[in-house]
Amino acid sequence: GTVDLINRVNPKTAGLLARDPRFKIGRTPGMGNRFCFVAHTDKSPFSNPDLMMALKFGIDRQKIVDNVYSGFASIGNDNCVGPKMKFYNPSQVMNRFDPDKAKFHFAKSKHSGAIELQVSEGAFSGATDAGQIFQESLSKAGINLDLKRVSGDGYWDNVWLKQPFCAVYWGNRPTIDNQLTSIFYGGKGNPWNDSHFENAEFTRTLEAARVEIDQRKRQEQYSRCQELVSQNAGMVNYAVQDYLDAYTPKLQGLTPSGRYDFGDGRIAEKGWFA
Repeated sequence: GTVDLINRVNPKTAGLLARDPRFKIGRTPGMGNRFCFVAHTDKSPFSNPDLMMALKFGIDRQKIVDNVYSGFASIGNDNCVGPKMKFYNPSQVMNRFDPDKAKFHFAKSKHSGAIELQVSEGAFSGATDAGQIFQESLSKAGINLDLKRVSGDGYWDNVWLKQPFCAVYWGNRPTIDNQLTSIFYGGKGNPWNDSHFENAEFTRTLEAARVEIDQRKRQEQYSRCQELVSQNAGMVNYAVQDYLDAYTPKLQGLTPSGRYDFGDGRIAEKGWFA
């Protein structure tokens, strides 16, 4: 339908509206949903670190960003920390698409046979298309991904947290500590730790960063946390979507926020009609 005043839109709709003079697009890069495929690293074969690295090197993130999200996203690095978040580490080693590295780690894992990934549009829009690109890119490394499409009905009750490898998205959190704690802290004691990640160094470093007042040291600690998750957790966070607001020129005062869409959810307070 049409946009009367303001509305959140998806990347494909945004691409169409951007060419329509009746509308404007407000874009907040790097602060939207984190789209992922998540594996239980306490279950075979995902308990094998080399198999997980094969999956991380075997996904063509840029192709997914370009084709599934029409370019309105940034590449994720498997820790769900967005590039606009305070204490994001811009120097971190990126798990880029590299079929040769994927093939190397897969051979080192000694795994044989297909790997099953469960996806559904009930998880998020684009999960199936992203899964297909993942399947195609893994095949270039000689890895067989069995893409199983499941019903969207009851997905969050029957698939997420229960199946060993499936699609999931995580929303943006206001702070990096909240982001990392929600998804990766606490081992099995955290019911939302959907990759069953548990790492003693990560726990110590995250807890130290929470109370560190020296900002340089705190940056180092949070950077180390990002590295530990990216290289060890069962999260394949391939994209971080932009927030996209479509609105008519009648609306004034919408300033993209570094946290949430709709001017950090305050458009009703800050906006006016011209």
